[in-house]
Amino acid sequence: MRSVAALIFENSIIVREDMREDYGEQRLRALDHVGDEYFMVAYT
Repeated sequence: MRSVAALIFENSIIVREDMREDYGEQRLRALDHVGDEYFMVAYT
């Protein structure tokens, strides 16, 4: 079963690299909505 937040990847999303700290790997943040709620998902 997928999480609700994973559903943002079914639409056009806003993606930015997370450069707030040196994480030792590239981290991305995605923003979009599912229904009436907005989600921000961080992933590598």
